[in-house]
Amino acid sequence: YSGKYAFSGKLICGECGGKLRRWLQGYYKKDERKAAWVCINKQVTKQCDAPLIYEGTVEDAFISIMKTLAGDHTEFISILRENILVELNDDRLDEIESLEREIFSIQELVMQLHKDSRVGILSNIDYTSRIAQAEKDIIALRQKKEAIEIRNEQAKLTKYRIESIDELLDGGLFLEGFSDQLFNDLI
Repeated sequence: YSGKYAFSGKLICGECGGKLRRWLQGYYKKDERKAAWVCINKQVTKQCDAPLIYEGTVEDAFISIMKTLAGDHTEFISILRENILVELNDDRLDEIESLEREIFSIQELVMQLHKDSRVGILSNIDYTSRIAQAEKDIIALRQKKEAIEIRNEQAKLTKYRIESIDELLDGGLFLEGFSDQLFNDLI
C-alpha cells in the first residue's frame, strides 16, 4: 500500500501494534463511501479486535493536538530540539578533518610508491599490491566521510524542520480543517 495518503505508514494499531491500512467502507454506493483506517491484522488474519477509525476522526485528532501545541509549544519545541540534537550529535567536522588527513597521508604514500617504483627500490609485485591496498583504503575513507557528510546534512534538515515548526506555532497556528500538506511538512 502506497504512501499517497497523508497517514499511510504512520498509523499503528493500539491493540496489536500492526500498521493501519486505509479502507473505503461501503461498497454498494460509491458516493457514500467513507475512508477509514483498519488494522492490517484485523483485515487480513482476523487476529485483532481493534475497531476501524474513520479518517475524519484521525484528522480531527491531529488538528486538536496541533492546536494544543500552538497554545503552549515552547516547552515541547525545547524538549524536541534537545532530544534531536543529542541524537544527531551535531556536526562531526573533527572526524571529517581527520579522515581528510588520512586520505592525504595515503595519497602522499602513493606518490612515494611511484617514486620508489621508478628508481627500482620497489618491485612491480610490491608496487602493485601496495597501490591496490592504498586504493582500497582511500575508497573506504571516502565512504566514511560521505556517510558523515550525509548525516550532517540530515541533521541540518532536521534542525530546519524544528525551526519551521517553531515558527509555525509562533505564528498562531490556525487549523480550521485538515491539510495533507501541513501534515506531511510536520511529520
